[in-house]
Order: sequence, then structure tokens, then C-alpha cells
Amino acid sequence: MQTKLTTKQKLDLVREFAPYRTEKAWVLDRRDCRRLEQATNIVPPGGWGGLVQLAAGLMLEPTRETFEQAEHPLDGHLIEAFTKYLVPPGAAAAFFLMLGMHPAWGLAIAQDVQCGTHLSRHGSSFQRPFGEEATAAVRDVLFISMAGMLGWMRHLSPDRLVALADLADAMVRCNHFAKESAPHIESDIAVWIDVPDDRQWSERQASYILEEVLVPSGVVVEERDGFRVIHSELEGVDADQFDAELQEWIWSLASSLYPREKGVFDA
Repeated sequence: MQTKLTTKQKLDLVREFAPYRTEKAWVLDRRDCRRLEQATNIVPPGGWGGLVQLAAGLMLEPTRETFEQAEHPLDGHLIEAFTKYLVPPGAAAAFFLMLGMHPAWGLAIAQDVQCGTHLSRHGSSFQRPFGEEATAAVRDVLFISMAGMLGWMRHLSPDRLVALADLADAMVRCNHFAKESAPHIESDIAVWIDVPDDRQWSERQASYILEEVLVPSGVVVEERDGFRVIHSELEGVDADQFDAELQEWIWSLASSLYPREKGVFDA
């Protein structure tokens, strides 16, 4: 089956065959996976389930039983469903957890980010439970870390084959930098929680980002011994309000302050 599609072709196909059934929240029904495969003779990287789940961040409204066409879809690159709107939620939860963010805070930040979009259950009237100042500060930490991850990918040469361990290592270094750079945050619920500080655990969380975001978006291509970054798919991609220049700047700081050889898992 053909698998090579441009981002526009991916989004056009997702739009053409909507609505979709779900097996559970945010999981495409296998019958609709088969319907898409048979109708298009295509299996995109990450499968139709991964592509539809990611594309929902821009153009589909998730309900308990379906993905419906959004009345007001969002513009953006496919990966920006994650880097701007924190979709899919499973990958967002893995990112929160790897950052060491309390689940209540993760939910509050996701609701804040999605407020006013088709993804919000609160419309445009979401009341920030931890206050505007604290929410903005924690949101910045999250997206500084995410911007650093994108900066790391931009830094890689197109022919560089990288492993999951490399992605996890870069994410941990960016997490350290983002949290250490943050101001003191006043909150009734602790923003940060203790998480395992070992490579195996970090790689497991990073694998969700790879499989649910980076592969379906086309930003990376998996090969037998790792993956390569497709730099054309990163053109114009932002992490919240952090553009390419800021992403590279954040990575340069994170990589210099937390060099790999020092062992970031002990930082």
C-alpha cells in the first residue's frame, strides 16, 4: 500500500471521510481504520488511528463515541495539534508526566490552552482554578520544554539517524532547563511531583511522543535502527508562541547547561 503523503493530503483525507466512530474516547474504531485503508489504499505512518487522533486537534471535535467535523477548525501544521493544543491527550499526559507536572496542573494547562477552540468543553469561559498568573507561569515552563525539544530536532542533520534514547535524553535536558528557569509559583497544589529518574522510564514516556505525534505528523521517519527528522515538516512550526528561532535558542541553552556527558538523569 502507498504510504507517502504530504501533510495537506493527510488532512484532506481525514476531512473527506469524517465523521468517525471511536472505540473509546480518542481511539479510532478499527472498522473505520479498515474503511479508510480500503477507500484510499493507503496506510500512513503511524496508521489511520494515529493520524485521525492527531488531526482531531485541528479539525475534528471529539465526543465520547465519535470524531465529528469541527464547526470552526484551526489552521496549522499537523504537529501543531500537539505543540499548540496538546492533542492527543495521551501524548500530552506523557509529556506532563515526564516533566514532573502534577496531573491536576496538567489538566488545567490543557484546558487553558484549548479554551475557545473546538476542543474545549468550556467554550471561551474557562475559569483558571489556580489563577491567571500561576497558570501562565506553568504554561510557559511546559512550552519552553517543548520548544527545546523542537530546537533539538532542528539541530540534527537530515541524514542523522537517532534513537529513542536520544529523544528521551534531549527531553530530559529541556525539562531541567525549563523548570530551573521558572519563577517561584504559588499554588495550593504542588506544581511538580517526584517522578522516576532513570533512562528506561524516560524512554517509555518519550515513546508516546514519538509514536502518537512525531511519526503520524511526518516530522520523523522511522527506520530499522532509529528515526530521521524531516526538516521540511518543521518549517513554520511553533510551540505555543515559541517560533523556530526561540526553539533553537532554548535548545542551545539547555544543551550547554545540561551537557549529555554529565548525566542529565543525575542533574
